[in-house]
Amino acid sequence: MKHVLFISAFCALFFTSCKKNSTDKGTAPANVIIETEGGVTTTHRNAEAIYGVSSFSGNYVMNITSLDAAGKETIELIISSADSLKANTPYVPLNILYGPYQSNNGGSGTITITTLTATQVKGTFSGDVVSLSTGVTRHLTNGSFDTEIAP
Repeated sequence: MKHVLFISAFCALFFTSCKKNSTDKGTAPANVIIETEGGVTTTHRNAEAIYGVSSFSGNYVMNITSLDAAGKETIELIISSADSLKANTPYVPLNILYGPYQSNNGGSGTITITTLTATQVKGTFSGDVVSLSTGVTRHLTNGSFDTEIAP
């Protein structure tokens, strides 16, 4: 009986003294943009974000872009705001570019940043993009992004 009490006390002391390392930094960015269009989900890899103040407008601008293996842009999300961007805030996109389709500068859609640090941005998006040559509309839904911010 003494051994059982001793082992129980030792285990309780051992497990209550364990704690998470305070230097853990969370997960690394996946560097992807994911969207669903017409029931088909596509993952765009090699994504990167650029964030700064526009010398033209003076607005804070974030450009989140994914490139294919040949370096051609596959999707681009652009946010512009008079104030610095903040996490957990929905923004009307300045533009969503998807191949030959675009959201026509502030068209329908929402981009919500859920996490914003000096080196990483995560969030969600949805919106309609229109082909300027054919007028065909594509509906992008369930979009998400997780990418590093370029230095």
